[in-house]
Amino acid sequence: MEQYANELVLVTGANGSIGTHVTKLLRDVGCTVLDTDIQTMNVRKWDEVITTFYKYKPTIVLHLAGAKHAPAGEENPMLPVEAHIDGTSNVLNAASAINAQVVTASTCKACNPETAYGATKLVAERLTLNANQVVARFHNVVETAGNVFQIWENTIGPVLVAGECKRYFITLDEAAGLVLFCGLAEHGRYIVNPGKAQKMDEVAARLYPERNLEYISKRRGDRLKEPLIASDECFVDQYGSVLKVESAHDRVRVML
Repeated sequence: MEQYANELVLVTGANGSIGTHVTKLLRDVGCTVLDTDIQTMNVRKWDEVITTFYKYKPTIVLHLAGAKHAPAGEENPMLPVEAHIDGTSNVLNAASAINAQVVTASTCKACNPETAYGATKLVAERLTLNANQVVARFHNVVETAGNVFQIWENTIGPVLVAGECKRYFITLDEAAGLVLFCGLAEHGRYIVNPGKAQKMDEVAARLYPERNLEYISKRRGDRLKEPLIASDECFVDQYGSVLKVESAHDRVRVML
């Protein structure tokens, strides 16, 4: 963290759960942070992005802005297209103009995507890697706003569970730590090791032993099990050694 003390860091999507946490951690070590959100710099608008970048000249850009809710993207696919493809392209082009490092936040939904949300995040990853920048790919972050645990906590009666879905989870601290690591890392795609996938009905039963479970239909794009990495990816550790070979095409650095 001390390496950030002399950096000027611009954070997009700074009002989100991860953005808020990252911004606090940076300010705690004396880093100068320019926190932006849609009200102050809409990443979908090139004029706003390039004007802001030229005015402040950040050395590191943590690109966390996005269209978070996958169901909305199924109803209107242009929402994630504009946020993740157009927005990421704008951020990368503006950063190139001032020679700033970019970290683009991504998601496990980009692995073999089945939704507009996941597909556009995969394109955002490709844009970022092609620009010789860095991708921080998250698995499901437990403490973010609107997550399933928050929904369960705020409802009464049976706990609604979509089939026997399995999911990988990381904490908010792990997500923020990954972003900050990537801000100083070499070109590539990185994840935190999320451990074993957990069955959601078993998670719900552990959290609410006194409540009944009610199984509901999966939404469009909901998978029984999220893949840990995509079918054309392989793991390498932080030293570059291959851990698991799925294909020689793409590599994912896993922080153990």
